[in-house]
Amino acid sequence: MRKNILCGIIFSSFTLLLAAKSLAQNIEFDIGIDRLISTVKFYHKGKEIYTGQENNVGSQYSLGVAFPVYNFFRLRSEVGYNTARTYVQISYTYVEGGKTKSRYIRPSLLFNEKIYFGLLPEVRYSTSDIEMYINGGALIASESSEEFRDFNVQATKDKWVFGYKFTGGLIFKYKTLGIKFSVGSTMYAKTLLFTEIHPYLQYKNTSIGLGLVFNLK
Repeated sequence: MRKNILCGIIFSSFTLLLAAKSLAQNIEFDIGIDRLISTVKFYHKGKEIYTGQENNVGSQYSLGVAFPVYNFFRLRSEVGYNTARTYVQISYTYVEGGKTKSRYIRPSLLFNEKIYFGLLPEVRYSTSDIEMYINGGALIASESSEEFRDFNVQATKDKWVFGYKFTGGLIFKYKTLGIKFSVGSTMYAKTLLFTEIHPYLQYKNTSIGLGLVFNLK
């Protein structure tokens, strides 16, 4: 159900962007592949209890649509899929049925998959065949998978996860085609690990990417 709703939002937004072509000088599409450096933090009883090891890599695939609005300003929409892999180990106590219990999660690979949609207004500056850009805005995502792979324990898959994303980079253009190089940062809101009596976790991804850009004039 949640995937159908998310697909509906994505389809409606892209349809709106395509319908705006008559109001814009040109429409631009981009396809991107990013390498992610993922960090996950755990919070319990209002305090941070653990930060997963850094430099754990993931992947991201995205499709973007943008059109100019005024001078350097563009409206941009993006849909994508990303994976995050982080090695973690945590121990904590929680109260269940009036009793205090302890839990230890031994070192394990925490695997997370998200499908996301973002509205990312963009500022762009052009010099000859090179364009510099920066964009940022809100994301809404749906988790398709979250589990500790080493011992097959499923975590809670949140229906909706909100976040924000900022990206900047360069585009080298030739006529209507271009190659995009980008660096970005994404932060998602805290989500449930299992239930409310257990810790929450929060993902942060740093991305380095390469993409293909093409224009419809």
